[in-house]
Amino acid sequence: MSDYNTKNYREQGGDNWVINGELKFGPGAEVEDFPLQALKVSSLASNANVATTVAKVNELLEALEGSGLMASE
Repeated sequence: MSDYNTKNYREQGGDNWVINGELKFGPGAEVEDFPLQALKVSSLASNANVATTVAKVNELLEALEGSGLMASE
């Protein structure tokens, strides 16, 4: 009997893939219908003041949280 267990596998029935290991995409790979929103954050001027910089950082954090790329506290 083999002692090999895979971390990444397709569940029986084939509807779900379980990824407990690393998933790598090679050159030219494409992912269709990925359930994340596109991030849209405006740029920051190089002469921006502290309040503007803080506001832009908060905008970026909200965009990351809203897209699911970062968990909120």
